[in-house]
Amino acid sequence: MNLNTNINTNIDTQKLKNTLLNFLVPIIALVLMLVLVLTVLVPAISGIPRLQDQLGTKSRLETQLRDKLSALNKLVDFQTIVDADEEVVSRILASEAKVPELLTQVDLIARESGLNVDRLSYSLGEATEEEVALPYSVVNVSLGATGSYDQITGFLANLENAARLINVSTFRFATESGEESAGLFSITLVLQSPYLQVESNAVTDDPINVDVGDPDFEAFINKLNSLRFYDITADTQFVELEESTPEEIEESVEEEQPTDETPAQ
Repeated sequence: MNLNTNINTNIDTQKLKNTLLNFLVPIIALVLMLVLVLTVLVPAISGIPRLQDQLGTKSRLETQLRDKLSALNKLVDFQTIVDADEEVVSRILASEAKVPELLTQVDLIARESGLNVDRLSYSLGEATEEEVALPYSVVNVSLGATGSYDQITGFLANLENAARLINVSTFRFATESGEESAGLFSITLVLQSPYLQVESNAVTDDPINVDVGDPDFEAFINKLNSLRFYDITADTQFVELEESTPEEIEESVEEEQPTDETPAQ
């Protein structure tokens, strides 16, 4: 007995392709969208606060630069006044030590006040830890003189009204002995005169806080102009320069005036 069985299997491949495409394409699209969100959108969203901070910083800088430009234009309009004010300030707060001019000024003030100058020396030396932290350098001047009470107080007043800045660091005195020296005092002072070396560096975003039209600024400049300037001329006799170390100045103060001391306020 022969049994012939013919099985014909017809597979519709087109339907299979359509089914696979309908299933795979959404999955692939979903994966691509997820990758896009993770790589682009999430970092962009997380960076929004930082971008807002940057925008605020740039906005404030723009406002500051506009104010600075306005201030610069005003300074240009008053160029003559600004130059005159700058010259006054530079003479009061020197940019260099200018030791001969400083000692000559101290000597002139002392003699004009009636003091008899016995010794005058200066010291630059190395800055201490406290002085290193200061934005300026200092010239130390040691002055030994003799005079009456009125002459000494007059000297201090004239020193205060002198244009170049001079601070009294140490003031010691002793009564002179002898009938001829009655009413006289021997004094030793350590004076300090600051000077500031200025380096001009162009800084874009630093504000300008000077207003030449401000009443307080005008009063300040008028106060500076009222100080006495000891101009050095061709006829000025410079005192002989005697340089000492800071230690020598301190030792001379200790040796000459061992008893009475009035620290500077």
